[in-house]
Amino acid sequence: MFLLAIILLLGLAYFILQSSLVQSFLVSRITNSISKNLNAKFKIESVNFSFFSKLILRNVYIEDQFNDTLLFSEKLTVNFKTLDRKLKIIDIQKVEFDRTKFYLYKDTTKSINIKFITDQFISKDTVISTKAKWQIQIRNIEMLESMFRYRTNRKTNILFGVDYNNLICKIHKLDVQNLSVENGNIDFLIKKLEVTEKSGFNVFSFKANMSIAEDHMKFNNIIIRTENSYIVSDSISFRQRDFDDYKDFVALIKLDLAFQESNVSFIDIGYFAPKLKNIPLNVGLSGYIYGRINSLKGKDVRFQVGNQTELITDFDFNGLPDINQTYIFADFKKFTTYSEDFELINRFVKPDKKIKFSENLKNLGKISYEGNFTGFIDDFVTYGKFICALGKASTDISLKPIEGKNLAINGKLKTTNFNIGSLISKNIGKISFEAQIDGKIGTNKTIAARTNGIVHNIEINNYVYQNVIIDGFLTEKKYDGFLKISDPNIVVDFSGGIDFSKQIPVFNFSANVPKANLYKLNIDKKDSTSLLSFEVNANFYGNTIDNAIGGISFNNTKLIKFNKLLVFKTLVISSIQLSDTHRIELKSDYIDALLLGKYRSKTLGHSIKSLFLHYLPALISNSSDTLVMNYENSFSADIHLKNTNPLTNVFMPELSISNNSKIDFKFNAIEKRFFLKANTDTIKYKSIKFNNLDIVTFSDDSLFTAITKCKSLFLSNMELENFKTTSITKRNEVNFKVDWKNNAQSLYQGRIVASTTIEKRDKNSPALYNITIFPSDIVVNDSLWRMNKSFINIDTTSILIDNFIVNHEKQFIKIDGIISENSEDNLYADFGNLNLAYVNLFTKKTSINFTGFINGNANFSNIYTSPLFSSNIVVNDFKFNKEHYGNTYITSSWDETKKGINIKAYTQKEDVKNVKLEGLYFPHNKGLDFNIELDIVKLNLLNSFLGSFASDITGTGSGNFILEGTLDNPEFYGDLSAQKATITIDYLKTRYNFTDKVSIIKNSIVFNDIIAYDKFKNKAITSGYVTFGSKKSIDYNFTIKPTNFHALNTTGKDNSMFYGTAFMSGIVNINGNIGNINIDISGKTEKNTKLNIPISKSESIVESNFVTFTNKGTINQPVAVDNYQVKLSGFRMN
Repeated sequence: MFLLAIILLLGLAYFILQSSLVQSFLVSRITNSISKNLNAKFKIESVNFSFFSKLILRNVYIEDQFNDTLLFSEKLTVNFKTLDRKLKIIDIQKVEFDRTKFYLYKDTTKSINIKFITDQFISKDTVISTKAKWQIQIRNIEMLESMFRYRTNRKTNILFGVDYNNLICKIHKLDVQNLSVENGNIDFLIKKLEVTEKSGFNVFSFKANMSIAEDHMKFNNIIIRTENSYIVSDSISFRQRDFDDYKDFVALIKLDLAFQESNVSFIDIGYFAPKLKNIPLNVGLSGYIYGRINSLKGKDVRFQVGNQTELITDFDFNGLPDINQTYIFADFKKFTTYSEDFELINRFVKPDKKIKFSENLKNLGKISYEGNFTGFIDDFVTYGKFICALGKASTDISLKPIEGKNLAINGKLKTTNFNIGSLISKNIGKISFEAQIDGKIGTNKTIAARTNGIVHNIEINNYVYQNVIIDGFLTEKKYDGFLKISDPNIVVDFSGGIDFSKQIPVFNFSANVPKANLYKLNIDKKDSTSLLSFEVNANFYGNTIDNAIGGISFNNTKLIKFNKLLVFKTLVISSIQLSDTHRIELKSDYIDALLLGKYRSKTLGHSIKSLFLHYLPALISNSSDTLVMNYENSFSADIHLKNTNPLTNVFMPELSISNNSKIDFKFNAIEKRFFLKANTDTIKYKSIKFNNLDIVTFSDDSLFTAITKCKSLFLSNMELENFKTTSITKRNEVNFKVDWKNNAQSLYQGRIVASTTIEKRDKNSPALYNITIFPSDIVVNDSLWRMNKSFINIDTTSILIDNFIVNHEKQFIKIDGIISENSEDNLYADFGNLNLAYVNLFTKKTSINFTGFINGNANFSNIYTSPLFSSNIVVNDFKFNKEHYGNTYITSSWDETKKGINIKAYTQKEDVKNVKLEGLYFPHNKGLDFNIELDIVKLNLLNSFLGSFASDITGTGSGNFILEGTLDNPEFYGDLSAQKATITIDYLKTRYNFTDKVSIIKNSIVFNDIIAYDKFKNKAITSGYVTFGSKKSIDYNFTIKPTNFHALNTTGKDNSMFYGTAFMSGIVNINGNIGNINIDISGKTEKNTKLNIPISKSESIVESNFVTFTNKGTINQPVAVDNYQVKLSGFRMN
């Protein structure tokens, strides 16, 4: 019954509490009590109790003392676990806030609107109470779809990011567990927090253990997730004496931050520091940071950005937040990066300020740095080692402020095998140096310092220079001091200055270079003998020929090239300015020159071009061609070629100019005056030679005239006497005439007259060239050749040739037709009875001779798209070196697929085709691809090619060959079967014969164990080769194994030092080239050998330079002999 009574009582109490009247009474009592205690308005719309453990409050409202909302919650649910007044224990199982708004406000007195509530919890009794304090524990707090707002009376205009004066956070979910309040300490676990600030900053998840007390605020096991960041920390704590310390956070609050591997996004940081908002970059972070802000320390702090950049450091900052007054110690334990991450810097700069990093930076590879930084931001010492794929570098440098906000710099720099060339120039390689620097850095980032150091080695142009000493004053644009190089291949002693700090640079120095091996230094790799030495003194300023004033002189200059010595005793260049006239003078052993007048080098080319366009206006292609320059180019030049042969002998051996040749030149752009006069007794270039050459050109306002004349002109093997050319140019017309006349036994003379007009259809169209060749006569070897009047019209895409005919009696050449983009157009060439012997005019100094008569035709068309070419040529009665080959037939056509000329040719005598050739010639690279067949061809044709080594070659040969390579460097491959071949070796005057096969490999005729016989039918086995090299050189190397072989058959006329008849057995090697013959003999003489050696005395000779005689009875007894000097030039016998 008792239990039933209890249940009924509880049930009755529950239903009583559900009564609206009872609830209204309770609401009134609760709100009045709380309002009285808080001294603020407190309202609850309704209260609902559930079995005494659950309390539901609806529309809870707390008003601050400014009559504004402090807190409003649509629903507040409290689940009680224990409420014990005696033990002063409040144990709440769960508190739920639903759609709650919490507003904080700080007024002008910096007082916060919740202070009147927090003051209720601060004891005002200074007497220590012995009463037990309430223990409050809330096991779980949940908040859903709520809002927190914090604002101040400060008005701000924040366009982006978190506004700390108007902070609004939407709390989507908050789950706090195990909140306990005991002895003034508040501890709880934030299991989950999802919140979005009005700026857009969104925290997906926040989790931490939190402890708040009067002397600390601490977060443990923190995990924060945002859209872009992930932060993990073992602990973040703030320690203080009391909460008043937060008024001076920098000086009084001690931080203790321990980060695990975290990843922080600059995009998220941008909500709190808007300047970083658009930087798409994440930073890895871990380590331990502790101390107050004004004395902040770090231990093993690790930053990681990009793909491969990492920094691990310890640091100690004293003086923050004022960075300029902060003493810094930073120990960079590890810093690594790659050049690819340099681009990250551009994420922090404005688009128009972005840095363009050189591709060469990739050569740095992995970059590592270990070192430290000690001092202030503007007064520090840095020491460290820098290592990358290019080498090592180390620094020990201090920077200190001095007057005018400048910085004094002092310290050491050192590199070890640092490949600086991979960064700045492919011609520079590794460098190892150490230097002491003492100077200053200006506010405009300029540097001026005394530099003293040594470059142990530096690689330039693939050569390693050693022992370079520098001692001087260096700025970014100036050097004044000494430089010495003591290298095995170059010695330099430099003293003076070079100054680029001014608008016009200044040079004032002297240098002595007693030795420079240009070959070893890789400056001149074509010549292993190349050496240079000189002394130079310079005192001038200027950076162009226009503004150069002063002089530079070279003394005792010596240059060796290809074993040729060139000596300059003096070479002086001087320049002075006289009013508006410039004078530049060159004085040297070989050339003197003087340039005098007004000029601007940048406009000179345009001035000369404008002059020629004045006479040929049709060639004007754009408006700049006729632009009037605002400076007058008017000057003269006199050049005296006193003795240029020592120069040309070294630098251009193919050219020679007689002494005291002169060139006079005058130019006036405004008056359209151009005058050039040059004369020389002789000038020769390769096979072209002018005797008594005079050149005169002159112009006036309407005509430009050029006249060239010489007593004789040699073209290879042909001489043209009294040679003269005349051209007169006027208003888009050039008239040209060539004359020559030889007064020799055979008459050679001629006159060719032509005229060219240039026109345009309109100003934007290309120029058209109309050439008229007037009837002309040419006499070649007493034969009169006539040239008909003909026309040649040249457009950009077409060439028209009309009636070009040259003929002599029945011989003629005729060209007629059009080459154009029109596939229907054709160009025809016809040949009739052309005497091939005219070619001999150009080969008469060689042993090559041609005869025969050429007939045939050729046709060209459609060369711009699918070229078509065909020819059909016959050489009747063809002879080469007087050997008759019958008729030669040549046909050719264009192979569009292979882009080459398909050529078929053969010689036919009676019914035998002795020579057949078939294959392709490629015009674009002069390539050759031919098959050649020889059938019983007489070998005497080789006499022309082996004349310096052998002669009187007879016999026949047959074989198949491949011709490859290019027209300039042909290559033959194949085998030649020689039948009854005979040959005379010129140096031995012996004749041999053989029937065997020889090979042709590239440019060599190879003999492999050929059995040769002398005229006495004794034999020798021969192996070796003859190689036809470039520049008409012939190299050979033979090994001959004779048996009683006729090895020598010379007389005193052939070789006065060693001659006779010799038969021998043994081994003979003959090698060398045209100018250098070596004969090595190891063998014994046979019967009928008779050798002759001229001597100067009648004594018994036991030793000479190349023959040893022995006498068995006196073999060890030397005989005194006069030292007979045998002079062998280009010949050596052993």
